Amino acid sequence: MFFFLEARGSAAVSIERGLRGGSLTLFRHSMYRPMLYVDVRDVARAFRAYAVRVLDGRVEKEGGSLRRVLNLFYPEPYTVLEIAEMVRDVIREVTGGALEPRIEVVDQGLPSLFGPGDKYRFRLDVSGTLGFLGLGRLISPRESIEYIVRRRLGKETG
Repeated sequence: MFFFLEARGSAAVSIERGLRGGSLTLFRHSMYRPMLYVDVRDVARAFRAYAVRVLDGRVEKEGGSLRRVLNLFYPEPYTVLEIAEMVRDVIREVTGGALEPRIEVVDQGLPSLFGPGDKYRFRLDVSGTLGFLGLGRLISPRESIEYIVRRRLGKETG
């Protein structure tokens, strides 16, 4: 079992609500908040690859401490709204249209914190981390969502 299947993050909560026929609730003031995403399976692969490099003596040490900091996340940022749309679309596709969660935007009268283009303010480059660890392609948010939805519905694909 993967830890993210038990996560209580916003995507996991949206998936659970959507699979029960509930709406996916977003708040207008934060629906364009940029998010960086990483699948726990990629984290596990990275951790293993790093541990192997440490044990093989391929990680530089300084004063008894490892010097390298690695950032790992899917190389494209998404907004809270885009993740909710992915959840809705995947649930609709996997259930053959039997479930189609509605996205509900709640306006609390707060000023918007982010705009649709704010996610492009990030300068993302994880190629150094991927190269150092030899990871190759990371799992996309859509692939993770589909994996979780299929597992929840007992429609695992292998």
